[in-house]
Amino acid sequence: KQWYQRRVAITAGDRDMYEKGVRAFVSFIQSYTKHMCKAIFILKELDMEGLVESFALLKVPKMPELKNRTIELNLSVEVDVEKIPYSDKIREKARLKRLELGPILDKDQKNKRFKNNPSWTKKKEQKVKKEKRKFKKIVAKSKVVETMD
Repeated sequence: KQWYQRRVAITAGDRDMYEKGVRAFVSFIQSYTKHMCKAIFILKELDMEGLVESFALLKVPKMPELKNRTIELNLSVEVDVEKIPYSDKIREKARLKRLELGPILDKDQKNKRFKNNPSWTKKKEQKVKKEKRKFKKIVAKSKVVETMD
């Protein structure tokens, strides 16, 4: 347990280490669940607490694979994940700037995303045309069936 506490202290001091641990954990769980040999790789039988400790996670990421599982963390100190700084000064400065401009950038990105998409009315018009064609086909088939009778 002492090695775990040391790794958690390192992770709590460097955001890069924390993010790499989370990515590695997520990747491991996804590969474990998608493996071809389901008889050996059973997620329910996996020791999740031990895995979380081995990746030195401060918070268990939300994943569809872990939806029905409860995983308890035995941390001696509660750490706010959002406040973990990068050890690299340049990355930390960029992260803080992004946090300040967060809501403004989010709105700009949403506007750009919707401008590139075709309008919904055109899609609706295409859907209506498609339904009309289907209806005409059904009517034509029913006429053919009636003439055969």
